[in-house]
Amino acid sequence: MNENGNKVLARTPIKIIAPTITLKSAPQAIAGEPVAIEWTGPDNKGDYITIVPKATEDGKYGQYAYTNSGSPVSVKACETAGPAEIRYMNEDGDIVLARIPITVNSPE
Repeated sequence: MNENGNKVLARTPIKIIAPTITLKSAPQAIAGEPVAIEWTGPDNKGDYITIVPKATEDGKYGQYAYTNSGSPVSVKACETAGPAEIRYMNEDGDIVLARIPITVNSPE
């Protein structure tokens, strides 16, 4: 765009492609215990992986590990037993980019 009149001087089409993200973990964990999580993804600055109860609204997080520490990462499971999610999140806005289910069990 030019400064005088805000007219478009040139255009070029672009295609925005969503990143491919995978998460892999054991299907169950013990509350408060570390969970090994394998992941692939964009590994942008500030990306992190967290485990939260399934009912937790998007944008919220629990214990986490930054993806820049490599794969797998170790994240402590939430303290609440029941259905939960492992989430790959972007620090810029705390956006959930991927999620998989996990069941968190009470310690015996």
